[in-house]
Amino acid sequence: MFKPVLRGNGEVFLEPRFGHFTLIELEDEEIIVDDGLFYACEENIEVEPVMQKNISSMIFGNEGIYQTRLRGSGIVVLEVPVPENEILRCKMFRDTLKIDGNFAILRSNNIEFTVEKSGTTLVGTALNGEGLLNVYRGTGEVWLIPTRAVYNELKERGLKEFISVDIEEDV
Repeated sequence: MFKPVLRGNGEVFLEPRFGHFTLIELEDEEIIVDDGLFYACEENIEVEPVMQKNISSMIFGNEGIYQTRLRGSGIVVLEVPVPENEILRCKMFRDTLKIDGNFAILRSNNIEFTVEKSGTTLVGTALNGEGLLNVYRGTGEVWLIPTRAVYNELKERGLKEFISVDIEEDV
């Protein structure tokens, strides 16, 4: 709702974070990022909520009704859930990318996002076990983090539970 603006010379110290950060330089571009990824930007970047464009992505996309659109020229700081080297940057040129799961964290604004059934019929979709797929179409870039499930499980269960399992197996 509010965007604090810091001006002047000197240093800015922010609260410590456990996450990972990535810097993106936009050059008269627009990107849409998952909720919670935006951390900071230069003043000329517009930050605004953007509503999903279709009902399927609102209801079934696991992205929420609104995401964050960043538009303009300048540097953007995102707090990403994985180290930057684990992010797969899929460059698309009039392509379609179908993903089983919520692995996409960023897309170019001109990439269309929908949720579609995986089979050609409802029966086929039910039988193949895939259900619904997140589908990205167009020209631009989609960032994927295939390790998101591992990090979510660590967040929910905690590292201690994973360590204690390993120790018990060694004993």
